Amino acid sequence: MPNSHKLLISFVSLLLGMAACQPSAADAKNPLEGVWRIVEETRIRADGETKNSNPQPSLYIFTDHHYSAVLVLSNEPRSLFAEAFRPTDTEKIAAYDSIVVNAGTYELTDSTMTTHPIVARIPNFMGGSASYEYEVENDTLWLTLVDEYSREGVQYFLFPDTKILKKLVRIE
Repeated sequence: MPNSHKLLISFVSLLLGMAACQPSAADAKNPLEGVWRIVEETRIRADGETKNSNPQPSLYIFTDHHYSAVLVLSNEPRSLFAEAFRPTDTEKIAAYDSIVVNAGTYELTDSTMTTHPIVARIPNFMGGSASYEYEVENDTLWLTLVDEYSREGVQYFLFPDTKILKKLVRIE
């Protein structure tokens, strides 16, 4: 075999080997994967916006296809029960109203994330959906909640007049 053919075969083999080592789009790491917490939340309405730069505890966990979100809604710490593990009905209602809890699957398109809760604090949200615009830069994630529907297709009462922007930081 002439040297030029050997050189050509070696070059083609090298290119094929390099191509095989390149990650494909399917192999690209999901930028949301990890554990995050909210560090700032802004509610935007036609009459102005309110910003909370010191939110209560939260935890968002994203795997490749599943998520879990737990967050305290108020600006103040949650009230403790007068008697631990034996709340009154009034204390139960206050606890229910002070927290968001849901988990399920999600899908990403260019700049949109849609969640599909399997388990949620609000039973009618299970089987519903929420749509977010998202952006990731290093260890910061911005989620803008732009729409939310119950399993019956009822739009959450805040929308379409309100957008909720959350700034999260990666903690793991």
